Amino acid sequence: MWREGLAWSVLSADYQRILQALADRERLGQGPLTCQEMARVPVQSVLTGSA
Repeated sequence: MWREGLAWSVLSADYQRILQALADRERLGQGPLTCQEMARVPVQSVLTGSA
């Protein structure tokens, strides 16, 4: 389990992409992601292993 203060590198690549998307939004002053925007964050499929 990830805790504040741990490096992002301990997370799976999918979670790292989600955190990066959130950090980018904050940096750009765009506010939180909506559910629809979160659904579009590219993540690898658990079943197929594809991006």
